[in-house]
Amino acid sequence: MIMPAIVSVVILMAAVGYVAFRKFSVTRQEIEFGAPQDGVRAIYLDIREDTVRGLHILYSDGTMSEVRTPRA
Repeated sequence: MIMPAIVSVVILMAAVGYVAFRKFSVTRQEIEFGAPQDGVRAIYLDIREDTVRGLHILYSDGTMSEVRTPRA
């Protein structure tokens, strides 16, 4: 009787931990071009919860533009 309860608690904690990990982790996707495309050398995306939270564009002259998602 105690073993199924322990297994259930472990499974529940794993699910909650996964949701928390997805909520607070940020992934950076980098797209770099071998030759600049219309003056753009690289694009960087900051992704959290399957949503793009930020976009960084690196131009061939070394300048960078940053676009962020507005928060309510």
